[in-house]
Amino acid sequence: MDPMRALLLANGVARYKDLVTAGVPLNRIRDQVAAGRILRPHRGVYALPTADPIDVAAALFRAEPCCISVLARAGIPVVPRAAKPHLALPDDRSLGRPGLRDLDAAVFHWCDRYTREAMRRVPVAIDVASRCLELPGLLAAADAALRAGKMSRAQIRAFRTAPVATRAWLAKHADARSESPLESVTRAALIEGGFNFDLQVQILGVGRVDFVVERRLVIECDGFAFHSDKESHAEDLRRGRALTTQSIPHLRYVWDDVWKSSDEIIADVRAVLWRLGCA
Repeated sequence: MDPMRALLLANGVARYKDLVTAGVPLNRIRDQVAAGRILRPHRGVYALPTADPIDVAAALFRAEPCCISVLARAGIPVVPRAAKPHLALPDDRSLGRPGLRDLDAAVFHWCDRYTREAMRRVPVAIDVASRCLELPGLLAAADAALRAGKMSRAQIRAFRTAPVATRAWLAKHADARSESPLESVTRAALIEGGFNFDLQVQILGVGRVDFVVERRLVIECDGFAFHSDKESHAEDLRRGRALTTQSIPHLRYVWDDVWKSSDEIIADVRAVLWRLGCA
């Protein structure tokens, strides 16, 4: 078999033994490597230049993509974004001699609670991601998975890796109505602050706002930082003006406000509610 075709059938990357089993002659592999059409990222591993780095790392370590790598592939937002592939290994698998491979090239999960095939499923990936993501990021992933129909609340309760308290918290607070990671992380801050709030509320003359806290204070999340949509940004500004003309108190936050300064947001909300006589 032609080595290029064999690699295409193998999702762009394969180990030498698998190529030989598929009937690829060694001399043809060497010719394609010499021509630059095939890469050799490590001894015994061959890949097309277009191969996904996650698949290359998985082949190199004979592992399975998992956790936030699976989520990113499925279009589920990961915050903060992953810098390295996350790979699953059986509990009895070692990584070989020190120095044989760059162990800093990936994040490894030893996990026998799920089969290798199950690691590719979004609910399992979110469960395993409980080891890597803080609660706000985990909530953002769970919200997006619920919204996309890729996970149910019952599957959250059936998690095997996340601590029991984390499962219960996610099952209670995950919400398919959340439209962005920014909204999810803001909601996590409001939950942490102990506030009562409603999500995605329609206000006459304003439209739908992200949150109404204690029935008095509107909080809007400026999605411009996430989707760079000028029309959406202009609509955010219009809603802000409409709230002001109706004397409805409101706060607006962007991504850095929410992710880096959630304590300050809680303090802001408490201060405004105190002035409104809601404290």
